[in-house]
Amino acid sequence: MPTVWIFTKAGARFPAGVFSQREKAEHWIRKHESSGTLAAYPVDVGLYDWVIGTGTRWPQRAAEYIRCFSSASQEHYHYENGKVA
Repeated sequence: MPTVWIFTKAGARFPAGVFSQREKAEHWIRKHESSGTLAAYPVDVGLYDWVIGTGTRWPQRAAEYIRCFSSASQEHYHYENGKVA
């Protein structure tokens, strides 16, 4: 499944960047000495639906839960001042 890499500063409402490859994201993170999380997101499917499809979670139907869903099962990395934390 195609993915994009999304970088978000801790506590931010919106991502700071969306990248087609992890290497491109990490170059940008190092260049700007950024702190936050870089995570792989599947394309053309909501994260909740993707996780349900992997069988790692039981379905919940509450709309608010689905709208703000995140998953530790996504490939993701934490950075502090441009370096992997």
